[in-house]
Amino acid sequence: EDDNNNNSNVQYEAIALSQDQNPDCPGERSRIEAAGGFVSDPPEPGLSARVWLDSAHSQIGLAMARSIGDYAVKDIGVL
Repeated sequence: EDDNNNNSNVQYEAIALSQDQNPDCPGERSRIEAAGGFVSDPPEPGLSARVWLDSAHSQIGLAMARSIGDYAVKDIGVL
């Protein structure tokens, strides 16, 4: 029997359709710092960098560089 629908030799490759926008990504970090925000490095491997309102890292520490509708950190570049 001839099976024209046999896909056993087909190779598929996944491609990234998006890019994470973490605070420690170079472009995100630069954008946040240029807007007056502060970015701390991850405290240990596997954890996220954080965005802060102040250099003492005592006011709001978000583990994201973009957060729609988060007005507390809008002025320091978190979109």
